[in-house]
Amino acid sequence: MNSRFSRILRLAGGNVLVAFLYFASGHISLKLAIPPGYATAVWPGAGIAVAALLLYGRPYLPGVILGSFLTNLSLGLDPSLLQITLKAVSVAFVIAIGAGLQALVGSWLIQRYYRRDPGLLELKNIIALLALGGPVSCLLNSSWGVSTLGVAGLIDWSEYGYNWMTWWVGDSIGVLIFLPMTLIWLGKPRELWLKRRYSVTLPLVLFFSLAVFGFIFASQLENKGIEQAFRQSGETIGNILDKHVVRYLEVLHSIQSLFASSNSVTRQEFHTFVTRSLARMPEVQALSWNPRIKTAERLRYEDAAHRDGYPDYNLTERNADGELIPVAEKPEYVAVYYIEPYAGNENALGYDVYSEPERREAMHLARDRGTAVATARITLVQEAGNQAGMLVFVPIYRSRQVPDTPEERRAKLIGYAVGVFRLGDVLAAALAGSSVANLSVSLFDDTNAEESQPLAFAHLNNRAEVHMLPAPDPNSAKATFSFVRHYDVGSRDWCLIVTPDENYLVVHRSWAAWWVLAACLLFAVIWGIFLLTLTGRWLFDERRAKELADSNANLTEQVNERMRTEQALHTEKERAEVTLHSIGDAVITTDANGDVEYMNPVAEKLTEWNASEARGKPLGAVFRIINELTREPAVDPVQRCRNEGRVIGLANHTVLISRSGCEYSIQDSAAPIRDGKKQLLGVVLVFNDVTESRRMAREAEHQATHDTLTGLVNRREFDRRLEQALASSKRYGTHHVLCYLDLDQFKIVNDTCGHRAGDELLKHVAKLLSGEVRERDTLARLGGDEFGLLLDNCPMDKAFEIAETLVSGVRDYRFVWDARPFDIGVSIGLVAIAGQVETAEMLLSHADVACYAAKDRGRNRVHAYQPDYSGADPHHREIMRIADMRSAIDQNRFRLYCQPIWSLGDDIPKIRWYELLLRMIDQENHLVLPDSFVPVAERFDLMGQIDRWVIRTTFRDYQKLFPGEDHPAIAINLSGNMLGDDKLFSFLCEQFDTYGISPQTVCFEITETAAIRNISAATQLVRAIRELGGKFALDDFGSGLSSFAYLKTLPVNYLKIDGNLVRLVAEESDDRAMVEAVNQLAHRMGIQTVAEYAETPACIQVLREIGVDYAQGFALGRPEALPLKMGQLRQS
Repeated sequence: MNSRFSRILRLAGGNVLVAFLYFASGHISLKLAIPPGYATAVWPGAGIAVAALLLYGRPYLPGVILGSFLTNLSLGLDPSLLQITLKAVSVAFVIAIGAGLQALVGSWLIQRYYRRDPGLLELKNIIALLALGGPVSCLLNSSWGVSTLGVAGLIDWSEYGYNWMTWWVGDSIGVLIFLPMTLIWLGKPRELWLKRRYSVTLPLVLFFSLAVFGFIFASQLENKGIEQAFRQSGETIGNILDKHVVRYLEVLHSIQSLFASSNSVTRQEFHTFVTRSLARMPEVQALSWNPRIKTAERLRYEDAAHRDGYPDYNLTERNADGELIPVAEKPEYVAVYYIEPYAGNENALGYDVYSEPERREAMHLARDRGTAVATARITLVQEAGNQAGMLVFVPIYRSRQVPDTPEERRAKLIGYAVGVFRLGDVLAAALAGSSVANLSVSLFDDTNAEESQPLAFAHLNNRAEVHMLPAPDPNSAKATFSFVRHYDVGSRDWCLIVTPDENYLVVHRSWAAWWVLAACLLFAVIWGIFLLTLTGRWLFDERRAKELADSNANLTEQVNERMRTEQALHTEKERAEVTLHSIGDAVITTDANGDVEYMNPVAEKLTEWNASEARGKPLGAVFRIINELTREPAVDPVQRCRNEGRVIGLANHTVLISRSGCEYSIQDSAAPIRDGKKQLLGVVLVFNDVTESRRMAREAEHQATHDTLTGLVNRREFDRRLEQALASSKRYGTHHVLCYLDLDQFKIVNDTCGHRAGDELLKHVAKLLSGEVRERDTLARLGGDEFGLLLDNCPMDKAFEIAETLVSGVRDYRFVWDARPFDIGVSIGLVAIAGQVETAEMLLSHADVACYAAKDRGRNRVHAYQPDYSGADPHHREIMRIADMRSAIDQNRFRLYCQPIWSLGDDIPKIRWYELLLRMIDQENHLVLPDSFVPVAERFDLMGQIDRWVIRTTFRDYQKLFPGEDHPAIAINLSGNMLGDDKLFSFLCEQFDTYGISPQTVCFEITETAAIRNISAATQLVRAIRELGGKFALDDFGSGLSSFAYLKTLPVNYLKIDGNLVRLVAEESDDRAMVEAVNQLAHRMGIQTVAEYAETPACIQVLREIGVDYAQGFALGRPEALPLKMGQLRQS
């Protein structure tokens, strides 16, 4: 009785121990699970269960089932499911039954191999035992368990394959590792396992630990990557919203400028002014002009509105029920007088905004501060839904400048420019411009720290589609991480919160950490099999080896010595081969006769010859090279190396022809191999594939002469060919014709459907025109919707025929965008290229006039240039805007602005110098940007006078602005026309002496295009200025890239990288590659680089990573009037 009780007690204790080991190992293993967490890459319990039943039999099956049950009940299920006890218990019990069946089947499959070889000394028995007990038997519970989870709704059926594979691999690896370890410590006979205990266990434990640490490390890296990607998405949304807010405020300030510059702005003028802005920003509910109306002026305003076509216009306010009623008599009102668009905002017209406290408070702040001020969350008068609204007030005063004191501002206030916004529409418009997905976005007003006001909520699904929400996403509170950004919007503190949704981690999940763990564990398994085999063989051979060692000690020593020598030689050979196999260059060695001896894998890949096949063949049969330009065989570098006994390199344009005929651009060198006596043993040829780099160089050369959008010849290349045609006509009397093409109705497409539609139309038209011209003719895009066509060796009647064909082809073409058809046309002006025309510019002017005449006669026509055509007078009058510029010079109506250039290489960024920018004041006292007058001034040779005005004015005022010793450096732009002025240098020297300006404080800028066109004059001027101590910068570098060779002769200090390359450098890999190439080239030539159009923090960060020296752009500082900026600097 006692012995039976002790057996029962021992059996119960054994089952409890098995259950505990299963539970503890499972608990630890689940820490390595990848979400959703039901399967892990290693499950030690599977190996422990099979070992327990193999060693102690079926009585220990309850312990396996109990351990699995407890493990899945406590750890394997979502804690929230524990509230449904029956379901949790049922799922855990079903999975435990599967674990017990798997252990039972596995132990039964491997019993005969264990009985036949209990010490596992033979390899075949080891492999059979592990394979049947592991991968084969583990098919059972992986299918059983994952199916149970699927039926219970704990995993999605779409994730079935992933969880099944992970479960099967985890159970298999658990058996493959922990079954041998259990047998080593508990298996019988003990004498066979005792000597193997540490030699097998310790390496397996070590590899298992390394696998776990590797998994943890990989998981941490993956989580950091996911969080970084999320924060980049948040930054993207934040930057887009920031840009939208800035655009809204800019529009309101432009309305402020409109009213400040005019004593009376009519309703039609207001409509015309704001319509284009509203078209660009459809999310804006309305823009309005709200004048300040005294009680005595009320009837006059209402009568004026009636005359403007609004007979029902009356001042209104809301009563306690929110209904609009006539406004009560008050000392003054601020009513909506002009509002655009009118549709959808009818209720707001005439509404007295001053009647509501929240709006009145914002208006008072705007009035007293002289800045834009936004309201808190409000409900708009015209709101038909349930969106939150907001008004932004920009005060407008009688004076053009904002009065200095609050008292003066209150006295001179005439009204407000008002932006009306539905905040849901604002957020949706910002999110529509992003490409991120699976994110929830919330917008709050945190101005009141005690109570945050909700403004708008949205969700971006897995297709990056925007869905507006009435309330915050409930899953946002459970998010692992979040992105928060604050904005100052009209003195309100807006808070943007971005959180990942429940699908974000699933989408960004990677198998990397899982594969790291599985691979390491699989390696541990292989190593364990190797150790079991090795130690088994060692036990088997130990006695026999000892006997042989005693009788053959001397022979063994000799054999060992020889083995060590051979091993050393073998090791050296392996090292050499590993080195040659590992390098990225192709390597071929020959003997003294030039026959191939060795080829590494890279050489085999490029030549398509196997090393064994090529060995012994002449090099020329394997390494076939030709000149890319002449297609003639290239000089054999190995033969030259053998003859001359020195290192030989290939010429440029060398192409390798592989065995199958594929061609690779290569560069190489051949060096002699000599022995200790300097005798030639052979030649080593090292070469590499440069096909891609040469292709990129050709692409860069093509981009320098062709339009990026249409692929046609660009304006600069067209001008060059036109000059050649004119010279040919003058010298040889050849007949050519210049055609000037201007698309009709292009602006309608561009304004109606947007720039993307306009670009697509230009590409289609370019393709259509290209198919209708002769191969020898030149078709180019001159800019916008204008094209140029140079008809080579073509009489005028043939030119008319070709032009009519083009007009007909474009007229018959119908452009469709978003299911909307558009009929377009083209007007063409022709001019014969004759010797009596002096310049190409005159030819273009004549063709332009002829094109204008074609448009004037009804469009979609062809017209040849006629000097006496009277219809061209309006076009000439347009050109005669130059008179305004001449008067601007005489009346001193130019203004200087400046923009800072910051260093990027310093730990603390500093302003290094300022670039001076030119503006003009027109007859109506409006500020005119240089794009509107510089091209005309260059065309009529006025830029020389303007450049002299800039230099003289800057030097004259420089000392007044900076009376101290610390003078900041300045940069002055020189036009291309100035390079041909032989008196420019003497004028500069005169100005330096007259005003006592040090040349070291001045940097002159010329554009890349101007420098290339007049490289000789540019080089001479740059060298002369640098000898004085001045500096030079090459502006817009990268817009041409026709050749880098001129940089060798043009000793500039700085290269200013073209802003079109810099603007999207953080998003576009191609732009980044081009900026990197320009930066590396400049630094290699000792030239510092300046990046233009640095408009975002992300762009600046990428420029820092690339190594660009300086940057300028809106992210670092906007252009400011020179006196104001210099005054600030002097005070600081």
